[in-house]
Amino acid sequence: MSQEDELYFFSGGGSGGHVTPLVAVAEELKKRCPQARVHAVVHRGDSGGVNRVVKDSGAIDEVHEIFAGKLRRYHGEGLKQLLDIKEMLKNLRDVFYVIVGFMQSLYLVLRYKPKALFMRGGYVGVPLGFAARLLHRPYLTHDSDAVASLANRLIARGASAHAVGLPKENYRYNQSRTHHVGIPVNKAYTVINSDLRETARQELKLPHDAEVVLVTGGGLGARSLNRTAAAVLLRLLKSRPRLFIIHIAGKKLQEEVEHLYRNTSRSLVYGFTNELRLLSEASDVVITRAGATALTEFSIQKQAMIIVPNNQLTGGHQLQNARVYQENSAAVLVDEDENTQEVLYKTVNELLNNPAERGRLGESAEQLVKKDAAENVVDILIKLHHKK
Repeated sequence: MSQEDELYFFSGGGSGGHVTPLVAVAEELKKRCPQARVHAVVHRGDSGGVNRVVKDSGAIDEVHEIFAGKLRRYHGEGLKQLLDIKEMLKNLRDVFYVIVGFMQSLYLVLRYKPKALFMRGGYVGVPLGFAARLLHRPYLTHDSDAVASLANRLIARGASAHAVGLPKENYRYNQSRTHHVGIPVNKAYTVINSDLRETARQELKLPHDAEVVLVTGGGLGARSLNRTAAAVLLRLLKSRPRLFIIHIAGKKLQEEVEHLYRNTSRSLVYGFTNELRLLSEASDVVITRAGATALTEFSIQKQAMIIVPNNQLTGGHQLQNARVYQENSAAVLVDEDENTQEVLYKTVNELLNNPAERGRLGESAEQLVKKDAAENVVDILIKLHHKK
């Protein structure tokens, strides 16, 4: 085959949850087909550093940035969001961005002629998906969340196949073209044992006998979770002298969270980090949002999780993800309401006091994930390639 015959386009971006699977699948594809070339198509501009992860990946040969627009919707807001003039104007502006991105995508597909495309989700995939369909290029969509993303639903009709993170009955795709593959993540994620935890704590200069709680709201952070978790953990610091906190605040919120912990030396605060695996390996308990990729990474580690889903995100996908874990006794679900602080305080305290329960949660979480997800996706991509 010529080099052109081995070219793939991968699309995703907007959050670390979209980018991580792109890199994982690209690495597996290169391992399987060393002659393959992968070009990533991402949203123009840097979103919290996630595009940099793609650009720095050794598995990505070239990166193309295009314009893309998102539809701003907020779960549970109803008609209220229709009165938000500022957001409506952004939506109108982004219609123009989609048109520009579509023209850019047509150019890229015509110029490079990829044999297959992997559409990870996120609004950057919409103009590229429309272009691929128009030019008869096969593409595979992938959904990690329990609810299919709007972007993938918009381009679903032209897709050759759909890959999904949970059993395919959860999705309203054509079932004959839908495959339960799991969620591709970095192969470095593995079950945390005492040696891994000790090594991670040495690297982070934490006491080997510390009680460590990790807080993460995702790559872009979560202001409400930051404030709630910090308030709870600051209370716990007073009664638990061995407690240390690792808090991933989000790039734009780092200074704000550092200020919350200004009176304690038992905290490590990060903005955006590529070292989530290391930070989790050092931790006993993780307080997290319900992004599907992060949940998968923690599940592979058999990590004890407290999930605080963001109920305002479109479609309520975080709440659906969290309920899957709750129904399988694989994590503790804490809703955001007027009692969140007290419930979270009690839950963290109880888990720190109960290693057996932490272990049970981790065991149950591991049962929910497919560890060969990247391999499964590559199998489908290669089939699309040769079918084309």
